[in-house]
Amino acid sequence: MNSDEQGIRDLVATWAEATRAGDTATVLGLMAEDAVFLVAGKPPMRGHAAFEKGLKGVAGFDIDSANDIQEIRVFVPAARLRAGFDPPQQESLRARGSQASPRQANRFQ
Repeated sequence: MNSDEQGIRDLVATWAEATRAGDTATVLGLMAEDAVFLVAGKPPMRGHAAFEKGLKGVAGFDIDSANDIQEIRVFVPAARLRAGFDPPQQESLRARGSQASPRQANRFQ
């Protein structure tokens, strides 16, 4: 595994931790402004404003998930991540699928 791939894995771990803590500022700080976040069954969220609006839509929920990284591709100066999202079993949440978000590769280090 090269340093860019490890940096992406570290970013995903930080993202998950910040999401569990409800730390929107940290999550947004991990994203490039032009990032596109894809969630199964939803339209693409493009940029900070759209992603922040999406997070506000789940405010008050305990968000804890396991991200199964399925693919990391680094194409300097960009990269692509594809990961499965498995929320814990809850009656109030039924979402499962793939997610992807491109970023500039040099932002992972």
